[in-house]
Amino acid sequence: MTPSKMLVMCIICGDLLSVSWAFSRHVSAALFGYFAAGWWTCQIQGFIDGMWAIFAQVTFLALTTERYISIVLQRDVTMKQMRLGVLVAGSGAIFAGIFPFALQQNAGVMPAAVWCSPAWTTSMSTMAIVSIGSVFLGIAYMYWSIYITFVRTAREAHAAMQSELNFSTIPLPDKRARLVPQPHPDSMGSSGGRRKGGDNELDHLDQCEAGDETRDTDGQMGRDSGMVSDSILPRAPDDRDSGMASDSILPRAPDDSYFGYTDGKLYAECDDDDDYKEHSPQTPTPPPRAASTPNKGKSRVGPRIIATASATASSNILETMKSSSADPSITAAKYVQRPASTTVLNRSLNSRFDVLRGAFRRKVQHDHMASTRRLAFTLARQAFLIVLAYYVCLLPLFVCVVYTVISGPVPPWADCTAYIAAVTYTALNPLLFMTLNKQFSKATRDEFASWREYFETRVLRR
Repeated sequence: MTPSKMLVMCIICGDLLSVSWAFSRHVSAALFGYFAAGWWTCQIQGFIDGMWAIFAQVTFLALTTERYISIVLQRDVTMKQMRLGVLVAGSGAIFAGIFPFALQQNAGVMPAAVWCSPAWTTSMSTMAIVSIGSVFLGIAYMYWSIYITFVRTAREAHAAMQSELNFSTIPLPDKRARLVPQPHPDSMGSSGGRRKGGDNELDHLDQCEAGDETRDTDGQMGRDSGMVSDSILPRAPDDRDSGMASDSILPRAPDDSYFGYTDGKLYAECDDDDDYKEHSPQTPTPPPRAASTPNKGKSRVGPRIIATASATASSNILETMKSSSADPSITAAKYVQRPASTTVLNRSLNSRFDVLRGAFRRKVQHDHMASTRRLAFTLARQAFLIVLAYYVCLLPLFVCVVYTVISGPVPPWADCTAYIAAVTYTALNPLLFMTLNKQFSKATRDEFASWREYFETRVLRR
């Protein structure tokens, strides 16, 4: 049992006590033909009515306070604290209900002769009005604070979700060092640093890639060069990956035509930097090792060919790379160049994905806003209906009390109206709690189902 459920049970029990006592008076009147209005009868009924009114006010204020502490102050209310609060509320209600005996203020029959209550013409009425007004103001303030907190939290959640969706649609810069194109001087044309084939491929890369931080393996930094996309450059493996190599790049294959492309489309990865060293034009480049047999004390993996076609031509590629590696004009070009056709295809796919992501983001935002409005409306409706039912049903009684204090006894019809309204609230309050709150309604249905099952299995079968 939670603290809020305990308070609701106390409210329902207090209402049940008041209704039961009023029902007993009507039963006695129906049996004997008159209302029992003796001194002891009125004292007992006045005590029960006064205790119920104060206990209902205090427990309803405690329920609102528990919600205020949990939602606004972000603190937990334990069952021990709630038991102590209920004990204090019950003791105070009993002490206040017995006040007419202590102050020798006897309860009397109301003008309609249907119930007894304490004498409202004394100072007790002023105390009741002050207590009722303070409880009303406290409940109104706390429910308003709860609503404001809920709306602010919903807006923050919506902003966080929108930021997360925008964040997920933007490609983040990779933490790994990116490779800068370093073409060999022999492959330069007269354009002053541009490669002969595919002059606009680097421009495509500059437009498509999101990151700005670039680094080549010589430690040179560059910002205007094309960078390798994560969709083309595979993930940098760690030492735990078996069969994967490190991100050191072997010499690129010559600019021959593989798989229909006219530029360097292929690159290989080796397991460590020993497979690649800086070579001068007089020092031939060692060929990559195709063997994947681990050496002593260190796991070494052969080159891994990254290609966009079938794997059946990988052996031809390796043979070509081995035969071309002895050519001193071919240096270790430390960059990866993807074909323009692949770049255009990736740009087209990215644009389509951006459209889909935008539509998905708008749909999620719309659903989240609709859910937020629905939850806020449900919370406000529940609080508003419970508070409204309480003060509307007890308003005739408050009017009768104020009228009695100011001018004198109220007419009998006003007294009957106040009595019927008070009894209506005591019966309506549990129904509101059980119907507006899904947890309470489910618990009530489960309890009725268990009692019905018990009745069918234990009583009817006998």
